Amino acid sequence: MSKQHWSSVSVSGSFLERYLPHTPPVYWAVYLLLKSVSPQKKLPVAEAAQLLGQPAQTVLEAALFWQKEGVLQVEDGELYLPLMQTPAPHFSARPHYEPQELSMYAAKNEEIRRLFAMAQSYLGRYLSHNDLSVIFSLRHWLELPVDVIEVLLRHCTEQNHRSCRYIEAVAIDWAESGIFTVEAAEERLRLTGGDFKKIMAAFGQSGRQPVASEEKYMKQWLLEMEMPLPLVLLACEKTVEATGKAAFAYADKILQNWEKAGIQTVEDVKKEQQAFAQKQKEQAASAEKKQPAKKPSANAFGTYAQRKYDYAAFEQQQQARLKGEN
Repeated sequence: MSKQHWSSVSVSGSFLERYLPHTPPVYWAVYLLLKSVSPQKKLPVAEAAQLLGQPAQTVLEAALFWQKEGVLQVEDGELYLPLMQTPAPHFSARPHYEPQELSMYAAKNEEIRRLFAMAQSYLGRYLSHNDLSVIFSLRHWLELPVDVIEVLLRHCTEQNHRSCRYIEAVAIDWAESGIFTVEAAEERLRLTGGDFKKIMAAFGQSGRQPVASEEKYMKQWLLEMEMPLPLVLLACEKTVEATGKAAFAYADKILQNWEKAGIQTVEDVKKEQQAFAQKQKEQAASAEKKQPAKKPSANAFGTYAQRKYDYAAFEQQQQARLKGEN
């Protein structure tokens, strides 16, 4: 590829802030190289490796990392950026709001007055300036709709989380995940509050929250593949039995194979296992029939392997030895 086919590259500050501190330089090299040629063409892994002077395996590992983050795609040995790609927003620090500013918004904006009244009702206390700043920021800074904020407040208070710090952390996660409708918020709560916890528990990881790549796997299983939760939990249990750890990629292989086989229930898995065991039994019985039957021994000495002697050759050897001695 000649240099004239490359284009200039721009990276947002939020994207840098999110990935620069902990992402290996070679991963950045792969991303920037691909960004400079896409969307003009797809870039083969081998060509990217040659241009960067890196092993193809290293380039592929970097590409798979970015794919898990939703930044690029790997398909048939080629890399490409999705069209209209926009990195997920990242919210680092809440803006500062003066008391007079909050009072002005509440006085002139019916929506903000309703928001403050709703928050006070859910939290069950008089709102301090810090409380009002957090609640206001959910609408003004994170741009969450008021009805979505209500779902958030209801969920947090039902879980006995009335700290504004906790509420803000959940709200930031929703905003960064693109949750801006009541439907999306309720779906998120269903997953994180129930199904995700059950999956993490099946992996023996109930003491921590899933990371982004793990959430991506779980969303794929439950939403894209539409695998029933009991089947997902069974795949997780089998993964731990086989690997001794929470190997999401291993569980994904199990579920992908089950999907290809048309398996949709735990009962289907049991039937498949029974069918496999029966087939193995039949194959073993068939192999045993093909072996020649063993002749029973006449006495206890027959249990030992019997030597076969060529007596004619033995006699010739003895005669030759005797002639030599004479």
